[in-house]
Amino acid sequence: MASAKDFVNRIKTLEGVAGCLLVRDDGTMLARTHRFPDEYATLFILANQYAENIQAAAGSSYLKFLSFYRAGGNHYHVFKFQNFYLGVAQARECDQVKLLGQLDQILGAIKDGD
Repeated sequence: MASAKDFVNRIKTLEGVAGCLLVRDDGTMLARTHRFPDEYATLFILANQYAENIQAAAGSSYLKFLSFYRAGGNHYHVFKFQNFYLGVAQARECDQVKLLGQLDQILGAIKDGD
C-alpha cells in the first residue's frame, strides 16, 4: 500500500468525499483530511467493534461497511480492511451509490493485493 498520506489523498480526490481518516485498529491515527479526527476515530473504532460482535452473533459472514446518516446529508461511512479503518465523510451533494462503489472497489483491490 502507498503511504498513509498518499492513500487518504487519493481517497479525498473521489467525487463526493468531504474528508477522510485512516486509523490502525489499535487506534493509531495514520493520516487524515478531516477536520475532527479524534472524535470520529473513536466513534468508528467502537462502532465497528460492536458491529462485529453483532455480526458474529447473527451468523453473518462479513461486514462491508458501516454508515452513519446525519441530517443535512453529511453522512459518514466506515470501512475496515486489513488492520485499518477508513472513515469517509460524504459531501452533501453526492451520488452515494457511486461513491460507495468506488470505495469498495479501491479497498477490494487492496484486499486482493493489487
